[in-house]
Amino acid sequence: MSVIDMGREGGREKRPTTLTSEFGDDGSYLEWCATWRVLRAQQQINWAKHELAIGWGTLPDEGINLSIDPLHRMKEIEQYLAKITPKTALLAQKMLGICITILSHPEREEALGQGPVLEIIQNVKAALEWLPSEMRFQKAVVDNEVAGGTERD
Repeated sequence: MSVIDMGREGGREKRPTTLTSEFGDDGSYLEWCATWRVLRAQQQINWAKHELAIGWGTLPDEGINLSIDPLHRMKEIEQYLAKITPKTALLAQKMLGICITILSHPEREEALGQGPVLEIIQNVKAALEWLPSEMRFQKAVVDNEVAGGTERD
């Protein structure tokens, strides 16, 4: 049986690598985390443009629209993230990063300073419990090696 040349160089085309092909279900959740960051930036841009348009409260705001659509979508994503347990270290990092961003907002009572932080952290903690206790997050330093003037394990 002969193979028909279909004009492709190198044989079969390889499918491009995606987050889902690399991280399974966590790939979709990683996309949510990235989308959350984009939406947060967009909402901050919307607020900044609105503040500029109203002269930080010194000009009338009649006819000036403030879109909070990105904020609503962020809150939806936060609710989804509060229900999942990460299966990869990368997703755990990104979820904790979102929590840090929410917690570090200077005005906790504002919308960007609120979210299901505790639930997300609990889910990340539950995922980390599956890791072996002796697993290190950094390269081990040899006992007699001195770094910065102090011995490390």
